[in-house]
Amino acid sequence: MAEARKQLDYTRIIAPYGGILTERHVELGESVSPGQPLLSGLSLEQLRVVVDLPQKYADVARSQRQATVTLPDGRVLETGEMTFYPYANPQTHTFRLRMRLSEPNGSLFPGMLVKVSVPVASRKALWVPASSLIQRSELRAVFVLDNQDQPRLRQVRTGMRDNGRLEILAGLSEDERVVSNPAELVGSDRLNPVEDSGEESNP
Repeated sequence: MAEARKQLDYTRIIAPYGGILTERHVELGESVSPGQPLLSGLSLEQLRVVVDLPQKYADVARSQRQATVTLPDGRVLETGEMTFYPYANPQTHTFRLRMRLSEPNGSLFPGMLVKVSVPVASRKALWVPASSLIQRSELRAVFVLDNQDQPRLRQVRTGMRDNGRLEILAGLSEDERVVSNPAELVGSDRLNPVEDSGEESNP
């Protein structure tokens, strides 16, 4: 009885994870050898991202070991374990980086394109809430509060956007206050909540 049960167990294939079967390498009833691939599959909960880094950024990225993945809908996912390939592609001179996704959340599938951000340098940047920007044609401006808490329109030069924040390249100084929702000022005598512009390091 025990021997029969053991022989029956040899006919059962149990995957180490729950997922989707993508390919069958043998036919039903076919004899197989130890180590021979039988089935291929994938788990949507254990996805990884692969990206090729230019050679000049490889050393910094390897030492920082930080990255984020941005989805097409704008959501940002943190990455988990990173694997840096120890050799460069001789044709492209890039190093391959493989990252495990901490929370794919069932919205990613193999073969999809995502944006990978890897810090390779740092600089000082001045940020304000993106909602504070007023844009009319080529004009970009914000309302700055003076010493009497009165809003004054100030033209600014903007840079990148990041998670609801807007980089200010020129036109504002650190510690000046900007109106976070300038649209509510129109036709209203009251002042809106304001946020201080802050200076921080931007990877």
